[in-house]
Amino acid sequence: MTIRTRKTAIALSLAAFFAAGVAHAGSTVIGSVKNNTRVGYVGQSQSGLLNKQEANVGSVKDSFVLGSVKNNTRVGAIRQSQSGLLNKQEANVGTIKDSTVIGSVRNNTSVGYIGQRQSGLLNKQEANVGTVKDSFVMGSVRNNTRVGAIRQSQSGLLNKQEANVGTVKGSTVIGSVRNNTSVGYIGQRQSGLLNKQEANVGTVKDSFVMGSVRNNTRVGAIRQSQSGLLNKQEANVGTVKGSTVIGSVKNNTSVGYIGQRQSGLLNKQEANVGTVKDSFVMGSVQNNTRVGAIRQSQSGLLNKQETNIGTIK
Repeated sequence: MTIRTRKTAIALSLAAFFAAGVAHAGSTVIGSVKNNTRVGYVGQSQSGLLNKQEANVGSVKDSFVLGSVKNNTRVGAIRQSQSGLLNKQEANVGTIKDSTVIGSVRNNTSVGYIGQRQSGLLNKQEANVGTVKDSFVMGSVRNNTRVGAIRQSQSGLLNKQEANVGTVKGSTVIGSVRNNTSVGYIGQRQSGLLNKQEANVGTVKDSFVMGSVRNNTRVGAIRQSQSGLLNKQEANVGTVKGSTVIGSVKNNTSVGYIGQRQSGLLNKQEANVGTVKDSFVMGSVQNNTRVGAIRQSQSGLLNKQETNIGTIK
C-alpha cells in the first residue's frame, strides 16, 4: 500500500526541479537526518557473474532529503573480495551518493581500513569516504575525514578502481565546501587492458560549486601500479579539476609520497597536487602545497606522464 501526503508530493516536485534529472530509487526524508554509527568489521566475498557487493555505513544513497544531514561515523575495517565477470564492489562511509539534499551536509568520518580485491572482466571497485558524489546539495558541505589505509587490487580487462576521500565529485553544491582530510595510505594495483585507477583526496572534480572551496589535505602515501595497454592512473590531492567554482579556492596540501608505475602501450600517469586544472574559477586561488616525493615510472610506447604541483593549468 502506498500513501502520498501533500508534503511528500511537494518534496517529490522539488526533487524533480533541483536534481536536474537525477533519479532516486531509495528514500524520501522530510526533516533532518542525524546518524551516529560505529562498526567494527564488514566482510563480503563472492564468486561468479554479475554480482554486486555494497557496504553503506552512515551514508545517504539514492535518496531525497529535505533538511540537513549530520553523520558521525566510525569503521574499523571493510574487506570485499570477488572473482568473475561484470562484478561491482562499493563501499560508502559517511557519504552522500546519487542523492539530493536541500540543506547542509556535515560528516565526521573515521575509517581504519578498506580492502577491495577482484579478478575477471569488466569489474569495478569504488570506495567513497566522507564524500559527496553524483549528488545535488543546496547548502554548505563540511567533511572531516580520516582514513588509515585503502587498498584496491584487480586483474583482468576493462576494470576500474576509484577511491574518493573527503571529495566532491560529479556533483552540484549550492554553498561552500570545507574539507579537512587525512589519509595514511592509498594503494591501487591492476593488471590487464583498458583499466583505470583514480585516487581523489580533498578534491573537487567534475563538479559545480557556487561558493568558496577550502581544503586542508594531508596524505602519507599514494601508490598506483598497472601493467598492460591503454591504462590510466590518476592521483588528485587538494585539487580542483574539470570543475566550475563561483567563489574563491584555498587549498592547504601536504603529501609525503606519490608513486606511479606502468608498463605497456598507450598508458597515462597523472599526479595533481594543490592544483587547478581544466577548470573555471570566479574568485581568487590560494594554494599552500608541500610534497615530499613524486615518482613516476613507465616502460613501453606512446605513454604519457604528467605532474602538476601548485599549478594553474
